[in-house]
Amino acid sequence: MVSVFDVSNKKESQTFTVINEDDKDVSLEVVVTSRSIDAKGNEKREKSKDFIFYPPQFVLKKGQRRNIRLSWVGGQKLDHEKAYRLIVRQLPVDTQIKKVTSQGAQINFVFEYVASVYARPPKTRAHLQVKSLKKLDDQKVFIILENTGSQHQLVNEYNIYFKNPKNNKKYELSKNEREIFASLNLLAHSTREITLNYHQALPEDIQLILEKK
Repeated sequence: MVSVFDVSNKKESQTFTVINEDDKDVSLEVVVTSRSIDAKGNEKREKSKDFIFYPPQFVLKKGQRRNIRLSWVGGQKLDHEKAYRLIVRQLPVDTQIKKVTSQGAQINFVFEYVASVYARPPKTRAHLQVKSLKKLDDQKVFIILENTGSQHQLVNEYNIYFKNPKNNKKYELSKNEREIFASLNLLAHSTREITLNYHQALPEDIQLILEKK
């Protein structure tokens, strides 16, 4: 699930519905974190105060549904889109909520539902490009993709292939190779490193082409 907040609206709020389809009551807590992804694809999350939400914890009886209201309070002066996670975690208790403090005991969560949330100022746009490409051997290439824009970009919105600039010959990706790129999400002002073992030999002066679908 993906949700975008317009930060130019001071009172921007959205509602998320949680449904308990289990045959027993569940205890849940809600957390909002910031989200960053490094060049290796590792995601880092830190608790954020840019949103307020209600309720922070609740018991959801079997067959019941409950709305979570999420409101942006992070201000209007953003120069690029910011990424967050809305996380709903099940706590290992049946009918009572236990407060979790920094000094409290460790708690093992039963499951975790994670949604993508973006806070977006007006006039943002993504700009995806190939920053560099280096051949490591006949079939292996090291690629750095870069999003220099102010908004996240899903790579599956592009057709991707290799091309020999000397004769314009195309080298299409296999299904497995396409899936490697399709899973990528480059946040604003970020890069991603990919080592790709292509299914056949590639010429020396190869280029990676990105075409918006």
